[in-house]
Amino acid sequence: MITHEHLTEEVRRMAALPDTDAATRVTRVVLGALSHRLEMPQRRHLRQALPGPEQDAAYATVPPSGDGVTDLLAEAGRHLEVPPERALLLAQAVLAEIAEADPALGRELRDHLPGDYAPLFSPRRPPTRSAGTPRPMPPRP
Repeated sequence: MITHEHLTEEVRRMAALPDTDAATRVTRVVLGALSHRLEMPQRRHLRQALPGPEQDAAYATVPPSGDGVTDLLAEAGRHLEVPPERALLLAQAVLAEIAEADPALGRELRDHLPGDYAPLFSPRRPPTRSAGTPRPMPPRP
């Protein structure tokens, strides 16, 4: 079962976001963009698997767009005001966590999307710092 707390905390960690509010926003934007690309049965399954706060984000009544992953990343990037490279990392954090929490749903979504979406459902390791990389300075009060 996917819980809101676990999902947002994992997205925050995997995408190196500052807090769970940012992770919640990212999660909802990615789910909204994804739902526009799914057929109705997959939209319903996704909504049923999601925790309450995320269910509305995955609601869409328009016909599926049928476009590729580049368009999903462009849409998410526009809404989140990030470049496509960052949108890729954010989308992967959300979708890989959903696929890990509910493997059957992850397989179903992958199977009903074009092949270029598959990497989004694969787990990524969170960013790590090498020993010689300085830590960013905390903001001044």
